[in-house]
Amino acid sequence: MQPQQLVSQIINHYKSSLSETETILVYGEILENWKYPLSIESNALDELEEFELAHQIMKICCLVYGETEFAVSSKSREQNLVKTRQCYCAFAKLYTSLSLKKIGSLLKGDSPRKTKDHSTVINSIKRHNELMSKEKYGDEYYQNKAEMINDKIKKHIQVLQILKQTKTTTK
Repeated sequence: MQPQQLVSQIINHYKSSLSETETILVYGEILENWKYPLSIESNALDELEEFELAHQIMKICCLVYGETEFAVSSKSREQNLVKTRQCYCAFAKLYTSLSLKKIGSLLKGDSPRKTKDHSTVINSIKRHNELMSKEKYGDEYYQNKAEMINDKIKKHIQVLQILKQTKTTTK
């Protein structure tokens, strides 16, 4: 696929969001113009990609809930922040192969430990699943937000896959 065809395909796929399209195209240009050889082992690169994806999931959750990463990482128990954390933990576990401890480490707070431990992540995932269930605990507002987050994450992953395919076919 020619670069111009790829750009057209990306623009057509993401024409509803100019900022997403610009981000994708700028990211692609940075990768294309990267002049330094990558000598990172594939396992380390995979883990780096997993952390980057988890960080993007955090950004998406914050965007949908209208919160900052700093606020979400705090010790605050404000409901909006708690629900943002719950979504982040659940989707980070779903879309990455990071351990619960590593997912928690991305939630650096202002506590002396500086990270949330794995039990916090487990409880967040459990609560997310309860809120998503249609039964006793169902929360329609939370479910709508979670669906929006899930859709945005899927689009982000599709873009990453397109960029990865383009990079391997242009070599």
